Amino acid sequence: MDEGPEYAISYSTRRDIFDALKFDNHCWSGQLPDAAFLSRIYNLNLLPSSDHRHPTAAGDIVRHREWNDDWPDDWILTDDRFDLLNVSDATFLRFLTEMVHPLVQPDPKVSTAIVEILNGYLHDSGWAFIRKREIAGKPIFEAQRFPDSVLPTNIPPPSPSQEQRATFIPTATFTPSLQPAEPVPTPSAPTQSRTKVFVSYSHQDIDWMKRLRVHLAPLERDGKVDRWDDTRIRTSQLWREEIHKAIDATKVAVLLVSADFLASTFIADNELPPLLAAAKYDGAFIMPVIVSPCRFSATPVLSDFQAVNSPSQPLVALRRARREALWVKLTNDIEDALSGKLH
Repeated sequence: MDEGPEYAISYSTRRDIFDALKFDNHCWSGQLPDAAFLSRIYNLNLLPSSDHRHPTAAGDIVRHREWNDDWPDDWILTDDRFDLLNVSDATFLRFLTEMVHPLVQPDPKVSTAIVEILNGYLHDSGWAFIRKREIAGKPIFEAQRFPDSVLPTNIPPPSPSQEQRATFIPTATFTPSLQPAEPVPTPSAPTQSRTKVFVSYSHQDIDWMKRLRVHLAPLERDGKVDRWDDTRIRTSQLWREEIHKAIDATKVAVLLVSADFLASTFIADNELPPLLAAAKYDGAFIMPVIVSPCRFSATPVLSDFQAVNSPSQPLVALRRARREALWVKLTNDIEDALSGKLH
């Protein structure tokens, strides 16, 4: 996102954006639960809870939006922890960017319609969302600043039906220019697809992750597997951003499930929601491996997926030869999934 004035987008413009989205029945969290969406932007475990029964925002948002469903859909606008109507432009635009991400809004027609609404209101502030690239054939939009109200020609103007809504649509219209402020890349073909193998695990189970890496090594050497786990993050990198990038490109997610895995708030808030969304909406594969006795079968969001081994036969209870055979089976399944043989 290009930098511009820190507070160029007014309070009223922000409010109008959410009113227009609500009018068109567009949910700001898309296909994700609210907590899963927000965890793509914020560390909810560092934000305070508004409910004494939960220590952090992660818990109270799940309780009131998923369990009790007693918060209004637009609760985010009046929550002081996020303060969306008053935060810097950078934070506000990051929020809008996530709204139209394929993992949040997998239908390209819907995400494009949302972008049209956003651009109608952001025009006077000098911002516009442009189509930067594609992932798995779906558009990735990015906010870019254009001085003097100059917008690139590949930004669609509001549709006639939108222009008729005087209550929401501003009177100013787009002024397309043949010479945008900066060249706008228009990919001729998808630039990224789901090719990675993402390993999700608790650090208490790192030895199991290392054994999986041994079995995947020949496929990595032959260029058949692009494995990713958090050991790939360098000290200087933004770890949350790197994890999201990896998940966005994940075709196969291997979950090393244990009691420690299920107890991990970080995994529950930051890794599982986007991985499960990728499986539901974008054809990713979830492959759980039960490494030690745990409540896998009592966890519906996970037990809906076929585990490599039975929960009654975790890896720790098996002889070495049997464990190695399971790693081989998993490796074969991963190869088949990446090559299109597994459906």
